[in-house]
Amino acid sequence: MSEDAMILAHIRAAGSITPSQAYESAGCLARHSAIARLRKRGHRIICTMRRGNGKMWGEYSLSEPQQLALIPSPACYAD
Repeated sequence: MSEDAMILAHIRAAGSITPSQAYESAGCLARHSAIARLRKRGHRIICTMRRGNGKMWGEYSLSEPQQLALIPSPACYAD
């Protein structure tokens, strides 16, 4: 399995991936390059910045497709 495939599988299974998880699961040190390749293939991946213990890192996850709210027209309420 390729590095990109392992990262995508981890995101799908766990919901997101951090730098340490990318290294542990795929041996990936340059996850930003793998994410860029996945995005180029059409995967909607977002990065959320996290902070803790005086450090800052990016956590990648799949973006949910935006759902359209169906708003009934006034005609739906006519008697």
